[in-house]
Amino acid sequence: MKKLFLVLLTYGFWAPSAGAVEDTIPPQAIIDSVQDYLYKLQIEYIAHIQNRQNRREAMEIVTHIQYLLSMLDFGEQPDLLQPKDLSSLLESLRNELLDRQRLKILKTFLIARKPSLTVDQVAEIMDAFLFDRSKVEAVRLMYPYIQDKENGYKLVNKLTFSNEKDELMRIFTSGQ
Repeated sequence: MKKLFLVLLTYGFWAPSAGAVEDTIPPQAIIDSVQDYLYKLQIEYIAHIQNRQNRREAMEIVTHIQYLLSMLDFGEQPDLLQPKDLSSLLESLRNELLDRQRLKILKTFLIARKPSLTVDQVAEIMDAFLFDRSKVEAVRLMYPYIQDKENGYKLVNKLTFSNEKDELMRIFTSGQ
């Protein structure tokens, strides 16, 4: 776990000098770079961790950093996801047989578009997943993009099991 944290710090926040970063790289570019790296880390590294506890801990670290990055505001907010784009995403998700593949498509979409989502749109996307666990992971991925986080409680009725309901509420109450 320490290695994962060191990799994040080294890759995402290292720079030759503070002045060089300010002069050559806009702050949003740094944030985008770190976010892209975190998504790649989730896809490539965390998926290969065999021990469930270690995987859960690694996901928590990534989620905390994503939440912190989402709090930084360097400019205008992204446009709300348009209905035609939402329909296209939902079609792509429903064309896949496995939730694992659906999560990859969702990650790719979020990285490319960086959309602003409403809780109602998140609910529609959750419906494309079969299992509660996958629905919670999808919400975890979308959390930084949700503009009306105060309405997150509405998503609880999309889940069946109390453990997943509790985890979903933890996402919205603590940003994890």
